[in-house]
Amino acid sequence: MNFVAIDFETANEKRNSVCALGIVLVNNGDIVEKRSWLIKPLEVRFAPINIFIHGITAEDVKFAPKFNEIWSEISPYLENNIIVAHNAGFDISVLREILSTYRIPFPKSKYFCSLKTAKKIWPGLFSYRLNDIADHLAIDFIHHKAEDDAYACCEIIKKACEKNQYSSINELISELNFKVGELSDSHYSPAKYTENIRSKDVKPENFDFNNDHPFLNKHLTFTGKLESMQRKEAIQKVVNVGGYGSDNVTEETRYLVVGELDYRTLKDGNKSNKIKRAEQLLVKGQKIEMITEMDFLKML
Repeated sequence: MNFVAIDFETANEKRNSVCALGIVLVNNGDIVEKRSWLIKPLEVRFAPINIFIHGITAEDVKFAPKFNEIWSEISPYLENNIIVAHNAGFDISVLREILSTYRIPFPKSKYFCSLKTAKKIWPGLFSYRLNDIADHLAIDFIHHKAEDDAYACCEIIKKACEKNQYSSINELISELNFKVGELSDSHYSPAKYTENIRSKDVKPENFDFNNDHPFLNKHLTFTGKLESMQRKEAIQKVVNVGGYGSDNVTEETRYLVVGELDYRTLKDGNKSNKIKRAEQLLVKGQKIEMITEMDFLKML
């Protein structure tokens, strides 16, 4: 499990007014490095509300470097890595603005959000602000201290993987049906997050079922990203022919549909937890079949 968690603090309402950055680097599931910088904004104007939030003042950054002066230290953490932030839309927009301000090319990176992850993994909480979800998960940190915020973000992702037994960031992204955002040179594409949908809540759009359809009265579970459609659309199509969608591999599962990403990693010997569970049930004698997305489409 490899990724980097980041947190920016700003001096005022402008996204390029960076005054602090915290970074926590994770390799193979372990925190291997924590770093933070105080940064002198291009315009040294600190709004009272920002000072109230993070406590950093103009005096604190009087002798601090500007962002472009330390970019060579920062970029190796972000280049060719997966970036995670809490409310990532804000932090990634800050990164984009400050890089554009100094005419620095974007690093080649992907990103997604720990707040959106928390909403999927722990639904129904009163609040998903960083300090509130950290309290819920017993994460000890100092809120709005950049390095600590990055650490809390990192721990949320690690605990999300532990809770659902995801073995990698890619599996978490795949199983939660996230479309990660991407940065490269001057290119940017935003992350997209689908709402939670429970397979058992999907109802058929018609009841004119073909009694000979291979999915009739069968339970199907999906693992990995589908290339041809969103997972919720695939579940709807299964239900429309009289089958059932399942979020997890259970003793009722008849077919496990393996998406392209999981299929490629399966050939390399890597298996998602759903595949491992299916293999355990096969050993116990359950009639369960793993099929590719292409097989699924042909049978559908």
